[in-house]
Amino acid sequence: MKKEVKIKLLSRIYDLQASDHLEKYIESHPSYAEDEISTAFEMSCRGVLTVEEDQISVSYKEPETEGMGDTETTLFFKRSDPQTVNLYRTGAVKSDLVFNVERGRQTCVYQTEIAPFMLAIVTKKLSNSLTADGGTIHLDYKIEINNMNVERTILDLSVKVL
Repeated sequence: MKKEVKIKLLSRIYDLQASDHLEKYIESHPSYAEDEISTAFEMSCRGVLTVEEDQISVSYKEPETEGMGDTETTLFFKRSDPQTVNLYRTGAVKSDLVFNVERGRQTCVYQTEIAPFMLAIVTKKLSNSLTADGGTIHLDYKIEINNMNVERTILDLSVKVL
């Protein structure tokens, strides 16, 4: 079953290379000053919520203004395992990122228009209330390149059935 949805996405990215102590500070100060965010991105768009027997997914087109060209993003998870969320991108940017707190570090290839590179995802927090009727996904994760913490992203996705 497919449903048209309205998606709100808020992404806050912290540059962890700027300070070795920044990550610990963020942990101990949940209301960390918004001006310390390296990049903040907020968007609303229409997408598709797909509900299958044991899988729920939500798909949307990335805005070309964000440097991803013609890219479609799909977040999906098995209903039997809502604490493992995959973020799959196709088009100009290709990736398959896996988020799961208990599984620890997950490696993947991130393919850009210029070149592919290896990175690792370390999920710090994940909450998922997405159902056939809409809901939210909250991801808090670090990105590592060459075993170095590069950035921390806090992503909130809200899905409302139209």
